[in-house]
Amino acid sequence: MNGSNLSQLCFDEEWPEVRRYLSSDAAEVEKRSNIMYRNDHGTCLHAACCHGAPCDIVEAMIVIGGKELVMKIDRYDQTILHDACFHGRSYNTIRILILVGGKDLIMAKDEGGGDTALHWLCYNSNDHHDADDKIKLFLQVGDVDLLLATHNHDGKTPLEIATDQQGACNKIMKLLTVQSIYNSMRSDNNAIGIPTDNCSNT
Repeated sequence: MNGSNLSQLCFDEEWPEVRRYLSSDAAEVEKRSNIMYRNDHGTCLHAACCHGAPCDIVEAMIVIGGKELVMKIDRYDQTILHDACFHGRSYNTIRILILVGGKDLIMAKDEGGGDTALHWLCYNSNDHHDADDKIKLFLQVGDVDLLLATHNHDGKTPLEIATDQQGACNKIMKLLTVQSIYNSMRSDNNAIGIPTDNCSNT
């Protein structure tokens, strides 16, 4: 197995094979090197998140690669969190990425559009069944005022993007409005963690 092979397995969504490799007795240094393999589309973790890898595979890669892996970007400066939000990935996948990448990951912008991952979540909010809960994760960890006020290259904030998207619910609009965020955050006492026993394989 090499990094190119592992990346291709992720693109082909061969999750049983990927899972077998990650849990194999191959040397950790080899696994780390392969997971860190990067092409124009990003690392193997980019490929996994783009193609809907089960949560346990995402978590296994992050355990091996750590924050260095989570912070890797593709040729467009898009992080793995950008990809996860673009493709509507699960709450647990996004939570794991945010927990490890922290504020640095949340505040990162891509090169092409100047978007944060929150911008991408708002572009695709209809593809996220629990978009409001995911937005709360961003707001719990990121610099709230700066994050909500960040304009992309088109001059749009996350709120303005959500407003442009048909079907964005009032709950999401309120979360993205600066004056309402503090009450929302005070009323939400949930800690961000990785409940590995609750990771969904879908």
